[in-house]
Amino acid sequence: PPQAGELRKWLLSWADNLSKPLSARKDWKKAALLSGSPGIGKTTSAHLIGSECGYEVVEWNASDKRSKKDIQETILDMVNNTSVKGLFQKSIIKQKKCCIVMDEVDGCDRGGVGEVIQMIHRTKVPIICICNDRFHPKVKSLANHCLDLKFHKPNRSQVASHLQKLIRKEGHDMPLPTLEHLVTSMNNDIRNLLNSLQMWFKTRKNISHDEARGLEASSNKDHDVSMFEAPELFLTPQNPKLSIEKMRQIYFTVEFVPLYVQENYLNMRPQQNCNTMDDRLDLISRAADSISMGDISETFIRRHQNWGLSSVGVFQSAIYPSSLVRGKFEPLKPPTGWMDNRLRFPSWLGQNSARKKTDRMVSCIAKAARNPVSGATGTSAELRLHYFNLFTHYTTKPFVLRGKEAIDEVTEFMDAYKLGRDDWEFLQELRQWKKPPARMPCQQPIVIDTQTKAAFTRSFNKTHLMSAAKAASATTAAKDKEDGQENSDDDADATDLTKDAMIVAKKKPSPKHSSTTSNRPAKKPRTSKAKTC
Repeated sequence: PPQAGELRKWLLSWADNLSKPLSARKDWKKAALLSGSPGIGKTTSAHLIGSECGYEVVEWNASDKRSKKDIQETILDMVNNTSVKGLFQKSIIKQKKCCIVMDEVDGCDRGGVGEVIQMIHRTKVPIICICNDRFHPKVKSLANHCLDLKFHKPNRSQVASHLQKLIRKEGHDMPLPTLEHLVTSMNNDIRNLLNSLQMWFKTRKNISHDEARGLEASSNKDHDVSMFEAPELFLTPQNPKLSIEKMRQIYFTVEFVPLYVQENYLNMRPQQNCNTMDDRLDLISRAADSISMGDISETFIRRHQNWGLSSVGVFQSAIYPSSLVRGKFEPLKPPTGWMDNRLRFPSWLGQNSARKKTDRMVSCIAKAARNPVSGATGTSAELRLHYFNLFTHYTTKPFVLRGKEAIDEVTEFMDAYKLGRDDWEFLQELRQWKKPPARMPCQQPIVIDTQTKAAFTRSFNKTHLMSAAKAASATTAAKDKEDGQENSDDDADATDLTKDAMIVAKKKPSPKHSSTTSNRPAKKPRTSKAKTC
């Protein structure tokens, strides 16, 4: 694959790039990250290319421990050393530097990934990291410090033709359509295909199509399906077709499948029973009814903890509506510009995240402003309805009318209700509608001079309160620091043996006694032991 060529080029120029000054290697990475599905040759490529480029490959795989401490104890010494084999070679022969291959780095904990990043910064040997899930949060932070090489699966015909050549070289035979079916059923996993074929041909010379179908069921294994691949299995035609049981397994493995179906079912043109626009609208209507029934079932399951109905909810919310609209992506409303023919990511996730942030900020502001004597009163919802519009008016209108002269007035009002600078920004965002309703007149945005806003920020940050959210986090951090100081004091007292009432130290001899015995030959010193009660 082309990724292997890029890896070879990077590894050959690694030593030369390391010797260059920092200003000359800004875009160069000390490590490489190979990502892709299992069984497509990532580890094999790393080993072969490392040996070809003159390195001794040292592999650190999933069977080893993955914590930060284990990485420091086992791998850290390798980044500055040559290989063990190179140490025992004669001095005439050039010693080989080692190349570290860290397989399945997505299995490390967060501390382990952080230690790997630190190790990459100070390494003097190449490091090749390998992972299966490129979109894992831990791998995302690691990818910023590595040459990112994404390995892709070869297509079915390529794998089947190469396997047939290999089978015939070994003196066996299998029909090409049968091999293509095996490649599809095993998810293009070359490693699994080779192992299965080797086991099958141990006891037979040739394998027919029917024999292969029977053997396939006994050697098939589960494959991980990512959150981006699962929606395509539901909404796009598959060959061979997936069974309902297989779709149920994917549903329970990937939790966002119903959201993908709900987001994209309007923009799918059904492959079957869809000759006119009326037919398409009828199928969309039936899919919408099924999704609604799935929501009702899901609410009943979670409210009453009746998990026996989960299979019904799966069928209503994902399997049945996707079977109605399964086809190619074609928006119901033609786009005005360029269109990407890929499934849309669920917009509900972003909207839900924004709603949670808004609720959190409203709660913080309401908690800080609530005061039965001099502040606001009521619940968070009541404050949002009755006070927040006034807060926005009295903190922005003076700036529009008088500019910098209104800084003291606005600051005094914000201090009365314990509002911070971040709260002020949030109130401005809360006032605006992203998409105002058709019957509601859109509020004109309040424009404040940039110089006035900068002067207000400098004045407020010097002498006034921080936001409620920052104050809460600062209080928590200070409390944790005090607890840590108390714990350290307790630990110091615990290790101080002079304060332990159960241990008595041996008394020193008096000066008079030591003077009389000074002329005696010195005896072998004995180790003093503490007397315990």
